[in-house]
Amino acid sequence: MRFLFSICLAALLSMPAFAADALPRSIVYEDRFIWTLASRLSDDLVEFQKRHGILKTVQEQGEMGMQYEILFHNYLARCDGPLPELAKRIGDVKISAPENDPERLSAAYFSVLDQTSWNTINQWRSAILLSLMDSLASGKYSYFPECITPGFLAQNDMP
Repeated sequence: MRFLFSICLAALLSMPAFAADALPRSIVYEDRFIWTLASRLSDDLVEFQKRHGILKTVQEQGEMGMQYEILFHNYLARCDGPLPELAKRIGDVKISAPENDPERLSAAYFSVLDQTSWNTINQWRSAILLSLMDSLASGKYSYFPECITPGFLAQNDMP
């Protein structure tokens, strides 16, 4: 009986590691990639609002840009976000850019996204934009959503 208990306990303890290993790795699940993409999406939104006179001062643009970046990161990492679809398309490519050079790192990250990937991102952004603005207006959001996509959890240490 004790032997059977030991086997069951060992199986249970090994399950989380097995489940995490079973998920395919992808560059799109790297937190730095997600922050880079969130920053790009945020910059696009701030630029749009600036052109249409919604954000008039540099201070407004900076403050809103930071909030949008946090929200886009949150929405990208969600279970229903676009990362699993992008991960299937892109896979686990390796990039060669120094970690201490943000511009070259961003360029390297974006170089893996083809037109179909950008179409996926843009369709997703159009679908979530009203919800994102509602989250901003309510002030009820954080860096991470309640449901985080398993690929992100498998590749990043969570606080």
